[in-house]
Amino acid sequence: MDNFELIKQASRIKDSAITEGKGVGAYAQAVELLKNYAGPQNAFLERLESVEERKKNKDAFIGTLTASIMEAFIEYVKNGLMGNAVKKELKPVNQRTVIPAAVPERDTEEKLLDKAKAAVNDSKSAPLIPVLFAGTALEFFLKKLIKNNKVDISGYPSTIVVCGRALMKSKVITQEDMKNITYWSIAFEDAEMGAVEKVNDMEKANIMLIAIREFISKYEHKVKNFTSVI
Repeated sequence: MDNFELIKQASRIKDSAITEGKGVGAYAQAVELLKNYAGPQNAFLERLESVEERKKNKDAFIGTLTASIMEAFIEYVKNGLMGNAVKKELKPVNQRTVIPAAVPERDTEEKLLDKAKAAVNDSKSAPLIPVLFAGTALEFFLKKLIKNNKVDISGYPSTIVVCGRALMKSKVITQEDMKNITYWSIAFEDAEMGAVEKVNDMEKANIMLIAIREFISKYEHKVKNFTSVI
């Protein structure tokens, strides 16, 4: 499978993921695609497989997450960052082909935030959709801040709150930033759980999106020349 076909298949999975009732199935397809063609240790696969078991059967959540990861992966391939990792023939998993770590600065976050904005402007979209995209962008960016500023969170799950607190203690971000991050994390977790009764205000979702974009812009200078840990 060449890169053109890989993009085609990833796009098909992405579209299926946001179709009602097909999120769980698309998730399984995405996992297999990434394992077989991007390598068993690639960061996109790690993000998908990091989902708690209890959340994997929540179709709306897992579908939205799968779509966002596939979108980021498609951009990765389009930008030529797969190099020669994808051959015409399927590589066995035991060959451990690994996607290179470096990605264009802020590219993934910007794409996710653009998706969030598109969801905000889509009259058919539920508010939890932009919250999921914006929250995922925030999570990716915080991990980059952690990595680039050599902040140690070993022994702890790399959640939004854990990353935020560690960054605050290391004085990479401020206490006021942490207050905002805590609020965003609560909304993101509610969206992850598919709690439509809690995440039901598109205006609030848009405010969260704008604030996260401003936060990323504020600290982007601290992730220059970073090594991605998406």
